[in-house]
Amino acid sequence: MIHIQYNYVKFTIALVLIWLSSVLAGSVAQAQVGMRIVLDPDEITYRVYLTSLSNYTSTKSVISTAQMTLSVPHGAGNNQFTVTNLTSGIAGMHWEQNDRADAPAENADRDYLFFSFINTASPFVRFPIVASQTILLFTFQRKGNCLGRVELMSNATDPFKVPNSLGINTGNSISLLGTPGNAYVDTPDTVPTAQLNVSSQSACTGIPVSFSAVLSPAAVSGSTYLYEWFVADQSLGPATTVPTTNYTFADSFTPSEAVVRVRITPAGTTPCQSQILTARQTISIKPTPPAQILYTGNPCATLPISLTSISVLGATYQWFRDTVALLGHTDSFLSVDRNGSYAVRISLNFCRATSVPVSIMGVSQGGEITIQLIPLPVIVQGTQIRLDPQVTNAQSFTWSPADGLSSAFVRNPVVTATATMTYTLTAQSAEGCQVSDTVSLHVTPQLYIPNAFTPNGDGQNDTWEIRNAQQYTFCQVSVFDHWGSLLFYDATYGSPWDGQANGQRVQPGVYLYTIKTSLLSYQGSLTVLW
Repeated sequence: MIHIQYNYVKFTIALVLIWLSSVLAGSVAQAQVGMRIVLDPDEITYRVYLTSLSNYTSTKSVISTAQMTLSVPHGAGNNQFTVTNLTSGIAGMHWEQNDRADAPAENADRDYLFFSFINTASPFVRFPIVASQTILLFTFQRKGNCLGRVELMSNATDPFKVPNSLGINTGNSISLLGTPGNAYVDTPDTVPTAQLNVSSQSACTGIPVSFSAVLSPAAVSGSTYLYEWFVADQSLGPATTVPTTNYTFADSFTPSEAVVRVRITPAGTTPCQSQILTARQTISIKPTPPAQILYTGNPCATLPISLTSISVLGATYQWFRDTVALLGHTDSFLSVDRNGSYAVRISLNFCRATSVPVSIMGVSQGGEITIQLIPLPVIVQGTQIRLDPQVTNAQSFTWSPADGLSSAFVRNPVVTATATMTYTLTAQSAEGCQVSDTVSLHVTPQLYIPNAFTPNGDGQNDTWEIRNAQQYTFCQVSVFDHWGSLLFYDATYGSPWDGQANGQRVQPGVYLYTIKTSLLSYQGSLTVLW
């Protein structure tokens, strides 16, 4: 299982060594030779050891070829795991770090580093392999930040095992002279493995799916693990101690697939000792049919009423009234002859959706609520007017807003005008049907009429100025003396009175006035002071 390509000489020697291995195998039992990796206390130096369950001496202990694959946390830039200072632990045994595969599709959380050895020395590199004894094969140091634990790839369980998406030869192998085939066996590890369970391998869009992570019995009792969830390589949020989550796939019109992945790390460990576990599942995603009742009419219309659902090719339908299935009503439309809350459930490819209910409070012929609100005239601020709509078949009334109303819950309240406002009347029948209508009340501010002025030319109160007159469509002003003689008249009140009559100043005293507007008429007295 050599990952790299070798030059012709090395390849020829390797073939010879493999042939010798098969010749010498004879009655020798299948070897059980393993490797393990240990991190030094400096958390930079790594040591790779050979272990065996059997004794091998003489030519039978010759390792002809070997490959080791390390699985390291995926990183980029300063976080990428890079090998430096690779040093063999046995004289003449030259290990090389040949290649790497970063974040393969099968395990995007890990990078894979490939090491190899071919016994091309003359004479062959040879050393006794003693059962249960650890033999240092080589050491190396890490360049880059430590993101997590480094592991020997498992030939049996690693997601990137052969065959894989890159079509390369991965894993670990040892060829011994005297042992047929691959003498390497995975060393049992006490590190837990993870399994990802889903509530359904086939998810429907718009409907939550449950994911749960289960650790193998090797998980340390009482230890705390952090779980981070991914869908299509997008994180669902920060890691938490909860091993479950729910996810709802967005609406889609076509079937698809998505990879769900969980990343598990033990809490409270140093970065280099942190064991990163991953598990994944591929979920089939099916579009959930849209469920909607296409009804925009009055729910209090005269029965019968026709309800129609969105039509979905290949779908089946089931109608409900007050959450109870209506037997035999499995078309995309329904004729409603009774009051109630109606919904339709649409099913397609085992995905189903139920529409938002539509409440029908139908009435018999002639029983509909009607409202006729008569337009209101413009009125002066502070005056009153009665709202008197014509209403049929209503039992209760609500006016909104209630500002200025004598009551908000009678049909014809009196409103005291304070400002222009739009009122809404909602009338309700005994069955609960409601009908609404609006009416606007336009308010004109009152006239401000001074009761005195001083036309003495000092620049203060020199004219009798009537404020807000411009708010009226017309404003006719007349001023009289006590004998009824007309002193001032303006049919449109274009200019205020300056205290003169026929070009002469009037005498100080009390005078009478009348003001006629498009809405109200006023009369009173004013004092002229010099």
